[in-house]
Amino acid sequence: MMSLLLVFALFGCANNNGGGNDEPAEDDTVFVGFSTVTLNIPYYAEMAEVFEKECDAKGWKHTTLVNNMNVEQQINDCLDLLQQDVDVLVIASWWGDSIHEVLEEADAKGVPVFFLNTGGLTDADKFASHVIADDVSVGEYAGVYTAKYFLGQGVDEIKMVTTTSDSGVGRNRADGFYAGLEKGGLKYELINEYMVDSKESAMQAIEDALTANSHIDLIYGIGTNNNMGELDALTAAQRDDAIIIGWDCAEEDKAAIDAGGPFKATLVVSATYEMQTTIKNIETVLGGGTVERIVNYYPVLYTFEGEKGYDDVYGN
Repeated sequence: MMSLLLVFALFGCANNNGGGNDEPAEDDTVFVGFSTVTLNIPYYAEMAEVFEKECDAKGWKHTTLVNNMNVEQQINDCLDLLQQDVDVLVIASWWGDSIHEVLEEADAKGVPVFFLNTGGLTDADKFASHVIADDVSVGEYAGVYTAKYFLGQGVDEIKMVTTTSDSGVGRNRADGFYAGLEKGGLKYELINEYMVDSKESAMQAIEDALTANSHIDLIYGIGTNNNMGELDALTAAQRDDAIIIGWDCAEEDKAAIDAGGPFKATLVVSATYEMQTTIKNIETVLGGGTVERIVNYYPVLYTFEGEKGYDDVYGN
């Protein structure tokens, strides 16, 4: 009799604790999905690292999918994350004008989307926040700095080449820079634009340019891999006629500029700032608050003369 009573008591306790429902309690942990272009570019690798650290610090579940610079793969990755029932979708892309299907699906599911430095988005696109160093306006800012550099050397006309990409980001960073050269009062001849996707292909492009041209004043690149490939090509060719102006500022960029060679300046586009700002915006939105839809900032320029800001470039 005693053992029957004990079994009954244990069964009763189990029923009280479970509420008569065998289904597990719903997990209310925030689940954040991040789709990014690549991890082979230091800027994006830093962004992914900060994303993971910030999510871990807040106790959020998270996953990162890398599309290796393939727009179709990024679309599929984002749709896959939405099928996994993420609470938040974070995207760093070069193809904002090609992912409307993702935004429509996220809107239908009620999932807020947060972008980082993504070109091609429009006012009609539905997203919660976009933290960006605008490619056109920031490219122009770097162009004005470069114009002032040459004019300060007594040079008012130059020959140049560019290493960029076939994405909207690459196009905007190049066009913005050219506009800045013009705004700064510098005449330029664009010898060639090279579409590259790695340090090695950037080096090969500039080797070709140096072989074909006896004099080049300026090499402009849109990221660390471009910058370093360009520098390797100049060093191997033992050419001292060209300077390099770039985007992004990994430790290798800083070291090269500090060494006093042809690499003169690069934009310190901060993946850490962008992701930390995005995480704060996510927290605010999940808490029922509102955030700025567009957070645009001008990064400093890390130069052979020290850091230069907006006022330094556009001031008298």
